[in-house]
Amino acid sequence: MERTRPLTTSNEELRPEIADRQPVEEAPQESQAGLAHATRVRSMGELVISIAAESTTADRRGDSRQFALRQLDTQAPNLREVREASAEIGRELGPALSSPAFARG
Repeated sequence: MERTRPLTTSNEELRPEIADRQPVEEAPQESQAGLAHATRVRSMGELVISIAAESTTADRRGDSRQFALRQLDTQAPNLREVREASAEIGRELGPALSSPAFARG
């Protein structure tokens, strides 16, 4: 017991120092976890914006298509407006149709 007394005393003296260092050592880990969470939230936000923009484009494209079809069904279709609606659809589809997924092999 006499041999372990200095070691026990030293350990007791170190406990407050260890307790003081522990929060300082945990802070970077907590900051990193918070940053990872913020990155995930940002990515989800970007995904939602992308989906909403695509949905809006699809809605407009559908509106243009419906308009062109209605014009063509009339007795005297306004061909200028049909051309404009078709051109708008082409502009919106252009980037998608030029993607590698639609490339001819």
